[in-house]
Amino acid sequence: DGTAASEPSPPPAKKARKEEPPPPEDTRTPEQKEADEFKAKGNELYKKKQFAEALEMYGKAVEKEPNDLMYQNNRCAVWIEMGEEHYDKVLETCRDLVSRRYEINSANPGGASFEKVA
Repeated sequence: DGTAASEPSPPPAKKARKEEPPPPEDTRTPEQKEADEFKAKGNELYKKKQFAEALEMYGKAVEKEPNDLMYQNNRCAVWIEMGEEHYDKVLETCRDLVSRRYEINSANPGGASFEKVA
């Protein structure tokens, strides 16, 4: 018949699996880790609209890390959700943070800062 049998083609080359890089080293202080735990609990409570309880958790985070803007921001978000009668606390917090902006920036190298926000 004169037709040559074709050879089977080789299987496709397997893609090399990329190894996942190791997770970055956790350089947070024990206080930062504890504050993050309070924030996580506060976030869960906030999602459930349990604002008084969320406020308590964010308050504990602020006590552990008073110079971290994230915890302050979350606490202000709760006060806003709670209504106009709490707006004075939001303004007071904002004024306090602005007055301490240089102290806060130097306390958070690589973290949230006023320069990054603005």
